[in-house]
Amino acid sequence: MLTATISHDMRTPLNAIISVSKNLINELAVNKPCKKTWTKFLKIVFNSASLLNFQVNDLIDLFKIRTGKFKPVDSIVNVHELVIEIFEVFSIQTKEKGLELEVKRELNFPPLLYIDSGRFKQVLVNLISNSLKFTFSGSIQVYLAFDYTHEKLNVTVADTGIGIDDSDKHRVFEMFSKIESTLLSNTTGIGMGLSISRKILSSLGGTIQIEPRNAESQRGTQINFTMDAVHV
Repeated sequence: MLTATISHDMRTPLNAIISVSKNLINELAVNKPCKKTWTKFLKIVFNSASLLNFQVNDLIDLFKIRTGKFKPVDSIVNVHELVIEIFEVFSIQTKEKGLELEVKRELNFPPLLYIDSGRFKQVLVNLISNSLKFTFSGSIQVYLAFDYTHEKLNVTVADTGIGIDDSDKHRVFEMFSKIESTLLSNTTGIGMGLSISRKILSSLGGTIQIEPRNAESQRGTQINFTMDAVHV
């Protein structure tokens, strides 16, 4: 019942908000009657609705996993372009904090992959959202690689934030955890995104883990995740 309510009662208006605001942004780009102010407001509406839509999808997938109804929805996509689309959702927040969003690819990264693009975006949104909470200067980088031998997409999200102590690594994937390094940063904790992401990736034949911190700077967090993919 709750899944149906979320799916129908929340998704429908969210999709309408996203569609209308995106069309208005495109219209203003051509006619510009209200210039920068209205464009900024509309981007905030669009970005906020998009993030809320990802959260709704997270909850729906969580229920699907628990009831054994989770199924991959694969399609052929340009993963690099998907990352750029996700960056646009965070454009307002990163600009206000003075952060850089960067994406890099290994040299032989395939232009097209057959993957569950919707779940890929959900996981990446969750990781970038958490990086934004705990990064106050510098950058958030996304690095794309592909394992041709095992047919795996390999993604690393690295930030220059406050980092995670080794003693807290086991708690990061617990819902709504408050880890030691966040106690002094006046944040609300890590939420449920990482926990749901781990469940989604596990259902897609993938993994997620925290990589060792930079030995020189001892700053930031680096999280790596993999998921099944086929190069086209």
